[in-house]
Amino acid sequence: MAFTHVRPELWTELKPFIEAEMVPTGIRLVTDHFALLKGSSMLPCQGGGDGQEVDVSLQPGFQEIIELMRTGYFYVKISAPYRVSTQAPRYEDLRPLVRAFFDANPRQVVWGSDW
Repeated sequence: MAFTHVRPELWTELKPFIEAEMVPTGIRLVTDHFALLKGSSMLPCQGGGDGQEVDVSLQPGFQEIIELMRTGYFYVKISAPYRVSTQAPRYEDLRPLVRAFFDANPRQVVWGSDW
């Protein structure tokens, strides 16, 4: 089952439901566009100063998505980087997200073009 959730902060509420109701049935879920987690270019600076590095793992929904990927029932599609980053064409600020997804479970990462 594939779906896009436009408010990543709601993964906190969705995660218990997914674990209790969907995982036991064997249904595998796919969410696309980096789960709509943002690259650092689209997040507010956490330190308040210029040049501060933004920790993408602190954004709402990040931990829940990573934990769901570890279960093996939840896939994240790496697609449409322009939706979650302003650093075209290389989208360097998405590297920490991609690394976190692969570290959580490389078998749960799917590539898609969105074209």
